Amino acid sequence: MYSEVSIPPVEQRTTEAQAELGRAARRDLPRSAARDCTITDRDPIALLEQQDATRLADLVPLRYARMNVDSFRFYRGTALLMARDLEHQPTTGVELISCGDAHLSNFGFYASPERNLVFDLNDFDESAPAPWEWDVKRLATSCVLAARQSGVSRKETEAIARDVVATYRQVLRRLSQSSLLDRYYLSVRDDTLTGRLSKENQALLARVTKKARKRTSAQAARKLLVEDADGTLRFREDPPVLAHIGDDLRASVEHLYRDYLETTRPDIALLLSNCRIIDVARRVVGVGSVGTRCYVLALLDPSGAPLILQVKEAPASVLL
Repeated sequence: MYSEVSIPPVEQRTTEAQAELGRAARRDLPRSAARDCTITDRDPIALLEQQDATRLADLVPLRYARMNVDSFRFYRGTALLMARDLEHQPTTGVELISCGDAHLSNFGFYASPERNLVFDLNDFDESAPAPWEWDVKRLATSCVLAARQSGVSRKETEAIARDVVATYRQVLRRLSQSSLLDRYYLSVRDDTLTGRLSKENQALLARVTKKARKRTSAQAARKLLVEDADGTLRFREDPPVLAHIGDDLRASVEHLYRDYLETTRPDIALLLSNCRIIDVARRVVGVGSVGTRCYVLALLDPSGAPLILQVKEAPASVLL
């Protein structure tokens, strides 16, 4: 049955009262102090091995192989290392529900439930309460690493990082002056970005959104499924990235799927109740997630069209 969410009481403040809290926080922690990035003594290898203990042992070498490609991919796989470094740095004490892993690759275009193409964060594996500064610092650092990896000059790289932080500040200021409903319904759609970009970036946006619109369940099915001799659709074996699992494990995954149907929104449960499972496999995704338990289910709707769903393990956040 669809469960109700208990909303804790919210301390209501006027916009001006919130602004004053911000000014007080700035007095307590000026920007010059907030830039302190002192790294305490820690063993990065030991921290990574600590995570390995709870991951699938046969996939750990693949995790390190993906992280070893370049500095940006290493960064993608070391959210725990980042969290341990940031926890010793000064903050304003203002916490929010942090993404916990706000690097560039965890942003992108995807379809909303209304099928609008929106730009936003798309990965929340590490979400937990944390200082707001942590997401901003992780994002800005990922921009620096990605720029370096792309051969961007030091001067341009610094400008990119400054623009990212400045835009964050400017958008928050603008939102603070908007009504509650305007903030609630705000979404960044592809059509709202066009007029804000240069001609060069508009062309880039067009290419990116065209590619994003092709990333559908039907596309995933064409890529991941293959027909058996009898015409039955099954996942295409590609070990260790994609591989079938034993009957006992498959039964457990299907049980998780049924639990999901009992707790998700009624409209989603009704939609999926018209489909049947035809195959289950283990799939390796991402960089930092390699070694966690991730499975894909192939469903078939009444018309015979396949639908791909992902079941992904969510360990305790590195922020906790």
